[in-house]
Amino acid sequence: MVRRSKKTFAEFVNMRDDFINDSSPASSAIIVFARQMDAVIASQIQVDAVPGQWISTPAPGNSDVVWHNLALNEGMRNTKTTRAFVFATFLALFFMYPVNAAVGAIATLKTDIVNALGEAVYNVIVSIVLTIFLVIGHVLSLVVSRQTGYIAVSQMDSFGASMYFWLLILNLVFGNLSSTPLWEDIQSWIYTPHLFTYQFILRLMNTSSFFLQFIMLRCATSPVLEIIHPPVLLGFATKCLAYRGRARTWPALKKRMLWAQPTATPSHRVPAQTMLVFFIGMIYAVVAPVLLPVCAIFFGLFYLFWKHNIVYHYIQQYAAGTSMWSWLLNKMYFSLLF
Repeated sequence: MVRRSKKTFAEFVNMRDDFINDSSPASSAIIVFARQMDAVIASQIQVDAVPGQWISTPAPGNSDVVWHNLALNEGMRNTKTTRAFVFATFLALFFMYPVNAAVGAIATLKTDIVNALGEAVYNVIVSIVLTIFLVIGHVLSLVVSRQTGYIAVSQMDSFGASMYFWLLILNLVFGNLSSTPLWEDIQSWIYTPHLFTYQFILRLMNTSSFFLQFIMLRCATSPVLEIIHPPVLLGFATKCLAYRGRARTWPALKKRMLWAQPTATPSHRVPAQTMLVFFIGMIYAVVAPVLLPVCAIFFGLFYLFWKHNIVYHYIQQYAAGTSMWSWLLNKMYFSLLF
């Protein structure tokens, strides 16, 4: 037994010495930069004459690492990510049922609402109902993204933004091009593919006024909501009232200041909602160009209020490098080529 242990230990020492003294090039390396800008530049350049031979990937920062996923092996992380992807796909398709049911219920009262209040008010009511589903959708995208196997919070946010973006495209854009459910339209297009382009352009023209009023409503409500932040204020008031009910006194100033800390940047929500407006503007650029000035107003207001929130309200949880930039570029090209 002692001889076997000595032999095993001697083999281990020899293997360790061979590994330490090996002068052959390593298959991977870790490079630490003094500045974040240098790391971003290095991740965007080709470091070898042969394309694809070397792949540079920025490592997550200390506040970006998801430690419980980092402790898993690659197979377990891929399993978690695949499971979350399948559930996100199912959720995006399943979300059509309540959305179509709500819009259909309102459509049955369209004649009465239009006669009493006008068609503009009817479109505003439909937009408000869809906005409620948008809020529910971004909460679900945040929850599902945190169940993935990514080792960085920035990658989770990109996954959540993708899930929320496709949920918006399927349910808000495609779901409102026709009064019939989207899956029935897809089935009819499969049987008559030669009519797809004609019917699609015709439906775009028929729904241009609805999306125009939807974007106008976003321009009117988004700046106010982004400044007030009702969910944050509601959460603060709920905590104060719950504390008052339990302790029979109001919370101390230190605790209230803790509850009033800036929230993390909603990178899973804001990019998807912004790219939704960009996508609508691009598909209507030729069919109904009147939407383009309204989209320009939306992005002008978005720039002002987003910059204000970045400086005074949100706090960046991590240094993401270029993770969100690649996501924005991908969705921008998709919107331009659609």
